[in-house]
Amino acid sequence: MEERMPEENTIYTLRLTGDCSVQHATDILKRFSQALETTDNLALDLSEVENTDLSLLQIICAAHQSFAARAKKISLSRPPADAVIAVWRDGGFGRVCMFAQEECLFKEVSLNG
Repeated sequence: MEERMPEENTIYTLRLTGDCSVQHATDILKRFSQALETTDNLALDLSEVENTDLSLLQIICAAHQSFAARAKKISLSRPPADAVIAVWRDGGFGRVCMFAQEECLFKEVSLNG
């Protein structure tokens, strides 16, 4: 379902694929926690997520807050899959982002939606 691959300049990619719904939330959360402890710069690839729900977006937003609190960077490496975009929009995440539209990981989605 997911893997982390090293890239140049100490940027790590966390790639989530397939089913990223609540049934897999514990494993996804563990991957983000590991990334928070091991890298200062995380690129998140959600382009191959086939199924998801609010749990994934809650984890991503919490991870964003945790990375920011430690002065670490988290960003999207590719545009998210349609399944992720739909949950993001339907869940109202762009309207309540603690970072406001300028710093939200999904700012490009909000601008195009």
